[in-house]
Amino acid sequence: ETQVHRIIMKHTVIVLTAGIISLCLLSFFVFLYCDSGVHISDALGVTDYHYEPNQRAVNYQEGFGYFRMDENGYNNQKAYSIGDIDYLLLGSSHVEAANVNGNENIGAVLNTITDYITYNIGVSGHTIYHVADNLHNAVQVLQPSVGLIIETDTVKLDEKNMEMVCINTFPDIKVYDNGLLYYIQKYCPSIKFLFNKMELWKDAASRVAFSDVMDYSSVSYQESLNAFLSKIRSDAGDLDVIIFYHPKTAIDREGNYIDSTNPDARAAFITACEANNITFLDMTESFESLYNEQHILAHGFANTAVGYGHLNKYGHAIIAEELAKVIQGVEE
Repeated sequence: ETQVHRIIMKHTVIVLTAGIISLCLLSFFVFLYCDSGVHISDALGVTDYHYEPNQRAVNYQEGFGYFRMDENGYNNQKAYSIGDIDYLLLGSSHVEAANVNGNENIGAVLNTITDYITYNIGVSGHTIYHVADNLHNAVQVLQPSVGLIIETDTVKLDEKNMEMVCINTFPDIKVYDNGLLYYIQKYCPSIKFLFNKMELWKDAASRVAFSDVMDYSSVSYQESLNAFLSKIRSDAGDLDVIIFYHPKTAIDREGNYIDSTNPDARAAFITACEANNITFLDMTESFESLYNEQHILAHGFANTAVGYGHLNKYGHAIIAEELAKVIQGVEE
């Protein structure tokens, strides 16, 4: 019996040692290949979370991005002082732009082609609902002097989420910025990487076919959308508000560009923006022209499926160019 216990202990030690060595080697690979670092809760409520100050970020899994976060934990080439910011750029991982280099994202490009200073606080997971939920704090804390630029990759909004934002019950993104889970993320990034992959696998396995049966022309939906955008307008105060919409890329088997946006949803969004004095920038035509004239898609990378995933450097550049026209009052 003692001999059996010794054998079990020996094999247990071997397995644990092999596991630890494997995790260490994988963590080193992840550190070089795809390491987004750790999230820190934002005590000021500007966003649900941000990254650690001056944190290194690398992404060669989807796209080709390498940069450092600024001293506030956002993706800017420098952190501007309160009072120097003209436009605040808000949005999701598309705006966070971990898939391109630090000088290729929308905010960085805007800072080179306009005379205004744009500060980017885009963070992964922050949909238009999260942005609207945090907007009052963002405006009060960062004090942009001219306007807000808000990103959305959909104009088909959810009534329940809009209502929760309007009554201040929309949930924050959960952040693990202390304790064991924090140190695991920080010093063993392979575990976070594997966990994220498992979550993606679970989502794919549980996904069912979606039927777009929502009536976006209904009075109920339009009232919810108007109330939601009215809150954004109110929280923005006297600032200009621009919402830009970048549709997902879709091409048919013959390679023709497809406008996949629901027309009723687009019409409702445009109407609600106009009613609330919000400028709506639809990138559909610009993306289609980019594809038809230069054979370039605004989403996707050489290491992804065609047109799949986040905005690439061409998408960031053309959005910045169109935003610059709006900011400078230039109309084609």
